[in-house]
Formats: sequence, structure tokens, C-alpha cells
Amino acid sequence: MKLPLPGHAYHVMSDAELSCIIKDASEAATTMRGVDKRTRREYFAQVDDACAILNYRAGETQEQSFNVASEAQRKRAIIKRIESLTATLTKEEYARAVETGND
Repeated sequence: MKLPLPGHAYHVMSDAELSCIIKDASEAATTMRGVDKRTRREYFAQVDDACAILNYRAGETQEQSFNVASEAQRKRAIIKRIESLTATLTKEEYARAVETGND
């Protein structure tokens, strides 16, 4: 398994700390809706980085996580993982963000 994000500060954090980052960054991104797209993207990047580390620790590489039959299935897998860590965003909100690449 290749280490995701080598040298990233999240590697020294506990799973509980990473889960808090995911929850807090998701809430912050939701708060920034319609206010500041760049900042909102940065919060979503924090969520993505924390999820990548947690997936690595769980024994999943990103290649394994995303090796699914279709783009729709890949998106559903991402949504399911995020939902398991935080309930801040609704499935539809996150799906729209993933589909459009916008905030």
C-alpha cells in the first residue's frame, strides 16, 4: 500500500482527531455556501485529506476504494464514506458538489 499524502500532518493525528476535522470542516464548508467558494473548497480538501488517511489506516488504498464499475458507483462510494464520518451534509448536497466540482 502506498502511503497517501506523504509527510502530511494528518498522519500523526488519531482517528478521533481526523473524524473531528472531517466534521468541523464539513460544517465550515456548509457555512461558507454562497459566501466564499475558495475557502469552501479548502474545507472540502481537508475532508478529502482526512478521509484518505483514514482509508489508508483501514487497509484501503484509494485505488481499491475507487476501483468500481462506473462513475456513479464511485460517487456513491465517496458519499457513503463521508456519511459514515459525518452527518453535516446531506447526500444530495455532497453529490452535487462532487458532480459539478463547484460549491
